[in-house]
Amino acid sequence: MVVRIGYEASGEQCRPGEPPDLSAEARARGRGPPRRLREPDMTRQPLELFAVDDLLQEEEADIARTVRRFVDDRLRPGIAEWFEAGTLPARELAKEFGALGVLGMHLDGYGCAGTNAVSYGLACAELEAADSGLRSFVSVQGSLS
Repeated sequence: MVVRIGYEASGEQCRPGEPPDLSAEARARGRGPPRRLREPDMTRQPLELFAVDDLLQEEEADIARTVRRFVDDRLRPGIAEWFEAGTLPARELAKEFGALGVLGMHLDGYGCAGTNAVSYGLACAELEAADSGLRSFVSVQGSLS
């Protein structure tokens, strides 16, 4: 019997890689398609599985929380509108990203923060969680610093 993670076994015998019999006869025998046992908990963060937060230095965690708050307060409310209008307030956002310290944050000198790669990656992950285009905007503009 093939058992699929997150699904109740249907009772059908099948070889690995072969789908179970979903015919009317199989359903009549009570051996229909696999059923979900429960819906996934969508409130959890993907990296919780690896307990990444326990591995972060305090400064790295603070950076991630700060960028997450900025994303939730400033970016998420406008994303749908910007998408529908086909526009992006790039100049305004560039100033805000600069004030936040995420442009070139991984670089030393030139007024950049000089943070480590983990902090930069966490900031980018938080931006990416809202919109990949905004993460690309910060990454490209930061690299031009």
